[in-house]
Amino acid sequence: MRETASVICLSRSTTETVARAVEILNGAQNEFVFNLSENMPELPAPDLDDCYSWDLLGSVLKREKKQLKAQYLFGVLDEPIEFNWFSRTLHDENICFITTKDWEYLSPLPLDAYIAYEIVENFAEMFVGDVEAHDETRGCMFDMVAIKPHISFKMRTADICSECLDMLNQQLEAEQVEALIAMLEDVRRAAMKRNNLQTEQSDNLSHAEKIDREFPFPIAYCFRSMQTELSYSRKWFKMLELYEVIIKYITFTLLSALNKSQRDLPPDLISTLEKLSRPSGGHWHNALNSED
Repeated sequence: MRETASVICLSRSTTETVARAVEILNGAQNEFVFNLSENMPELPAPDLDDCYSWDLLGSVLKREKKQLKAQYLFGVLDEPIEFNWFSRTLHDENICFITTKDWEYLSPLPLDAYIAYEIVENFAEMFVGDVEAHDETRGCMFDMVAIKPHISFKMRTADICSECLDMLNQQLEAEQVEALIAMLEDVRRAAMKRNNLQTEQSDNLSHAEKIDREFPFPIAYCFRSMQTELSYSRKWFKMLELYEVIIKYITFTLLSALNKSQRDLPPDLISTLEKLSRPSGGHWHNALNSED
């Protein structure tokens, strides 16, 4: 008998993309069935400043899971969740919540592919329990992705590293592992817009792509990363990182232009450049503001 999972929208804006995500997953394999529920519970106001706690979302989904008589339940919302995570599974309850918040800043990949990917990853966790995620981004399904824009790399590879694959093979049936891999592969195709399903805004540039085209990549990347932080302290940290990248980028650009002009380097600039082997922020600032 095939395992059946229910998917519910917790925000009205996610309805169409969640439907496409479910279609991707059901079309990829025959081992699992994903049903999109017509129920749409009304969420209360966020209980952690401007984001939802895992406890609050867990209580909402527990109630819906009981009402739907579902074995597994996924809820998708467009508001941030505790710790600014992409998703979180409550393993004892077989429920998971996924947020689409700020996806337009994080990645140029289609939103439906992202939702489908998060469902696959968390569905696997429901079978095997809490997974020790990889701190580094290696392209594996179980990467932590602490640097949030790295999720595009994870989705494009759609890989399960040998270590995690061994773990899945030890705890799941071969048909289940094959189904998970098949879903990841179709999610990757959807992410790369190589499937036959209509993906959201397929003819238009995403917000992330517009930023990447308008600004040099290092600056665009740091700006998008800053935009997706929730706390002001984290935003401030990322803004300082953005400022530092801008200083370095402009310095390299001016040095390149100076090199092409074949002019002799000013003495104060030579002295400053000698300090850039292990530079501080002040050294970079001095190099930028050295005599023309």
